[in-house]
Amino acid sequence: MAGGAPRKIPVVFYRTRSGSEVIRDWLRGLKEGDRGAIGQDLMRVQ
Repeated sequence: MAGGAPRKIPVVFYRTRSGSEVIRDWLRGLKEGDRGAIGQDLMRVQ
């Protein structure tokens, strides 16, 4: 993008009809180091 800060793209997690966010729940179950690595990747994608 010319002349400005890049736009931030929001990360949206899939939600089932019942409202559960299975990917977010899976991420929370990971070891802290793995969660951190994936969190960094998500920030890069944004």
